[in-house]
Amino acid sequence: MLSEKPYEILRIVSQQINTLKKLAQTSMGIALLSIQQDKINLWKALNCFNMQRPMVVIDQLPWNELKKGGELDCLCTDPYWYQVELELRQTIYKWNHFPVDMVVEPFIIIPKVFSNTNYGLDFDSDKIDNNIGDTAPSRRYNRIIHTMDDVKKIKNMVITVDETASTRRLQEAEDIFEVIAPVVQSHGIGFHVGIWDALTEYIGMEDVYYELYDNPELIHACLNRLTESVLSGVRQVNEIGFFNEISKTCHCSYVYNDDLLPAPNQGKGSHTKNGWAFGMAQLFTSVSRSIFEEFEIPYITRIANEFGKIYYGCCEREDDKL
Repeated sequence: MLSEKPYEILRIVSQQINTLKKLAQTSMGIALLSIQQDKINLWKALNCFNMQRPMVVIDQLPWNELKKGGELDCLCTDPYWYQVELELRQTIYKWNHFPVDMVVEPFIIIPKVFSNTNYGLDFDSDKIDNNIGDTAPSRRYNRIIHTMDDVKKIKNMVITVDETASTRRLQEAEDIFEVIAPVVQSHGIGFHVGIWDALTEYIGMEDVYYELYDNPELIHACLNRLTESVLSGVRQVNEIGFFNEISKTCHCSYVYNDDLLPAPNQGKGSHTKNGWAFGMAQLFTSVSRSIFEEFEIPYITRIANEFGKIYYGCCEREDDKL
């Protein structure tokens, strides 16, 4: 989520501007290599069920633990430009150290300014010290949904776009990167539709397993409410044209394909039917097929029908269920 702070936007000093320009030059040098199109063609083949070879990408990384060698140290103090700089640095870092089948596109992506209330409910958790840093600390989630009345705490998503701030950011980007690189403002947001991730935060992992048997009506009520919230968000972004159908990735994988994204920045229009979402039910590695069919398939199907394609699955086993 990118939203403007209620204070005056900080001006970017010349040193920070020069840093952004140098990073953009490096990124463009990588993006213009002929191998980028070769990789796009291979990803297309994979996504069109004509795989030429297995594709490899190293995407989700412990960035907090990698920020020790200077390559990822950012200079920008403005929160918005800090994020743009960080993403440029991360792209260059991955290319320098483990490019495998990643694709670097020949333009600078500038996000719009927006807010999303998501499910309108904050989780309550205790961090467990596991001595691995703060990238992905273990947590114990304290239950906040106990009864049917508590299910009402889950609200519909409300997505708000600040067009004035977004236009200002685009103009700043064009001024900074002129001559060096084209600037593309993202069309909006994508969707993580793994609603079980949220439910385990609201009920707790162990309690979810018990409630599947002891109180299935409560679980179904929660899943229905979470699904309705996602579908509300889908309707909103489709009404205002705020779905990012030009994103090149969906959950650790590149999504180039002739149906929806034939080339960089060449999506079919800002609508969920023209793009991807990703879903998962990671805790369902430990449940039976019948539980999976009752508590996951009906809900993910309602959501999946709103998208052009779905990337499904994460760390959980799927071969015994799908």
